[in-house]
Amino acid sequence: MAASTACPRRLVAWEVVLALFLLAATAASAAAPAATAPAAPAAAGALHLTDTDTALEGAALFPQMSLLYGVIKGSPRMRGYLSRPGAALTAFPASDTATKALLKRVGKHAGALLQDEALTGAAFDFMVVPGRAWSVEELAAAAPLELATLGGTKLAVTRDPSAPHGLRVGGQTVSPTFDQATRDGRTALHILDGVLLPPPAAAQVEAWAADSGAAPRGAAALEAGPAPADGPGSAAVSGARGRGVAAAAAVSAGLFALLAL
Repeated sequence: MAASTACPRRLVAWEVVLALFLLAATAASAAAPAATAPAAPAAAGALHLTDTDTALEGAALFPQMSLLYGVIKGSPRMRGYLSRPGAALTAFPASDTATKALLKRVGKHAGALLQDEALTGAAFDFMVVPGRAWSVEELAAAAPLELATLGGTKLAVTRDPSAPHGLRVGGQTVSPTFDQATRDGRTALHILDGVLLPPPAAAQVEAWAADSGAAPRGAAALEAGPAPADGPGSAAVSGARGRGVAAAAAVSAGLFALLAL
């Protein structure tokens, strides 16, 4: 009897976590400032300029990344970093489809993933490239190259003629329609069709996925460039591996903060 009820219970726990996460993202998006949609670029290589002043305002334009936007709004560090007017950076957030697929993949550990500030922080640091607003045309022209991320890990940009824009970022494809920049052209956002994870975080996610019965992914799917020996967040993510199964059903403290918005 116990064996026949295990799967339904796990499914219910997953659905509860996702429902709370969706509610949090909806609340965060409702509180976001209004801004105009991206305009078409004037020429090849031009960024899609919008009527926004910060990366956070730009992220609010896209319902396609509302889940990740909710996580960012719930983190004072992430929110503060993306709220700086005039900051020069490029960010590669994941689409909601990709985020949901990741949460579903880790199954019963979805709650643990959401409450793990070290892991989500490392993922944020890996998707942000400070110092320059890259357009997809510039990335494609410069590929192959490695970008220095906020966390110190290198993010590989490679050529792929079969992919949108002819390139991949960290092995993920760039959405062909969802990218934009702030009005000053100093901050660019490009939505990816997959979630970027630095190697320690990717290893933790795959361990959770295996424990939840997901089929293992190939090495290429996890490859995201070498991790620095003592780069920001790497030790914290490694330490998170010993937190135990009890955290799997928990909803993150950050999630509760989002629900209060």
